[in-house]
Amino acid sequence: MRLLTEVPAGVELVQRVEKLERQNRVLRIVLLSALALVAAILLMGEAANRPKVIEAESFVVKDANGAKRIELKASEAGANISFFDPKGDERMWLKQDAKGSIIAVRESDEAGLQMSQLGGEPMFALNYGGKLVWLKEGNVEMSGGGDATTIAPGLVSVVDADGYTAELGKTFTVNPRTGVKSASTAATVSFFSKDKTLAKQIH
Repeated sequence: MRLLTEVPAGVELVQRVEKLERQNRVLRIVLLSALALVAAILLMGEAANRPKVIEAESFVVKDANGAKRIELKASEAGANISFFDPKGDERMWLKQDAKGSIIAVRESDEAGLQMSQLGGEPMFALNYGGKLVWLKEGNVEMSGGGDATTIAPGLVSVVDADGYTAELGKTFTVNPRTGVKSASTAATVSFFSKDKTLAKQIH
């Protein structure tokens, strides 16, 4: 006679299988957790070892359409950074080499400005409507349409498209007969012909 507390062999086998399945699920969870922890540690290590400085000879930044908008490059000759419009035209740049440095902004061929220090001489240039204004060596030079005006300490000089010159202020002239160089006072108006010879002078 079999006791009622005995578990049939089939039921016992099912219980063991269920127990093994539970243990297997727990083991899978433990293994997945361990793998996730290892992956996190590796990622943290990679982030910690990530370089803070990126080295290259040039960098190019493009917009969503693939057009080059910024370019930074360096060589043994110097370094420069340029900015481009959507059409690819260079509109602003900073360049430096053995000759000096230049900062320029160009809206078009007839509008822009430039600051530079080349060969130890600082200069500022402005282009507006095709008319140029230069500030260099302590002088202001303006040109456009073939005419030119120079403002220097103690002198204002105007040259027209035909080559004639009028100067107001201290003017230096050379006597063609004697070769003696002389200077006028600031209260002088001088007129020169095309060949730069003195035509008339009013004191």
